[in-house]
Amino acid sequence: MSEKKKIVIKRRLLEPFPETTTTPPAEGEKPEEKMEGTSPQQEQPSQSISKPLDLSIVDTAIEKFNELMSKINEIKNRDKTMQKVFHRQDFVDLRVVKKKLDELTNMKSEVLAGAGPIENLLNEAVAALESEMVRLEEQLFEKLVEIESLRDSEEKADKSIIDRLEQEADVIRENISSVNKRISDLQSKIEQLKSLPQTINELTTSDEVAELLLKDLISRFKDEARVNSAIEKVMQDESVPRQYAIIYLWKRLYKPRVS
Repeated sequence: MSEKKKIVIKRRLLEPFPETTTTPPAEGEKPEEKMEGTSPQQEQPSQSISKPLDLSIVDTAIEKFNELMSKINEIKNRDKTMQKVFHRQDFVDLRVVKKKLDELTNMKSEVLAGAGPIENLLNEAVAALESEMVRLEEQLFEKLVEIESLRDSEEKADKSIIDRLEQEADVIRENISSVNKRISDLQSKIEQLKSLPQTINELTTSDEVAELLLKDLISRFKDEARVNSAIEKVMQDESVPRQYAIIYLWKRLYKPRVS
C-alpha cells in the first residue's frame, strides 16, 4: 500500500510590491540630484550686490549748468569792460553805450531761454541719484542683516568674516553720504536756475567801476540823498541801468563838455 503524499500550499501573507522600472532620462535631461542640508557655518555670504546705476546724466547736467554759468560770467565781464571804456573815454556817447546794452540784453534773454532745458536735465539727474541712494540703502540693510545673522548664529562665526563685512558696510555708508551731497548740490543748482529771471541782471552786472564813482560823488556833494535822486532821474530819462547812470552823472559833473 503506497503512502499518500501531503501537498502543502504556502500562501503569501503579503503580495510583493510591483517592481518599478526606472525610465532612463531623456536625452539632454539631467537626473535629479538629492539636496543635502548645509550647516549655517557652510553658508556662503550673500552675493546679492546690485550693480551701480548709470549716472552719466549727472555729469552731463553739471556740464550744461557750468556752460550756462560761464555765459553769465562772460556777460558780466563784458559789462565791466563797457563801463570802464564809458568812464575813461571822453568821446564815448551814451547813445552808443545804450546800443551795446541792448546786445547784453539779448545775451541775457538767450541765457534765460537755455535755463529751462538745463533745469529739466538737472531734475532727471536728481531722480537718478535718488534711485542710486535707494539701491545703496537696500545694499547696506542686507549687509547689516548678514552681519547680525553671523553674530547670532549658534556656531561661532569667524571674526575676520564679520570684520570684512563691517568694512564693506562702512564703504556703503560713505557712498550714501557722497550721493546725498551730490543731490543737495544739484538741488542748489536747480534753485539758482529757477531764480534766474529775478537775478539775471544782478548776476550779469559789475559794480566795480560805478561804486567807486558813487563814493566820489557823495564825498564831493556831502548829500547822499541828493546824489541818489540825480541818479534815479538819469535812469528814468535815459532808460539805463544804475551803474551807467552813475558813470554818466559823474562825467557830466567832472567833464561838462561830454554830452
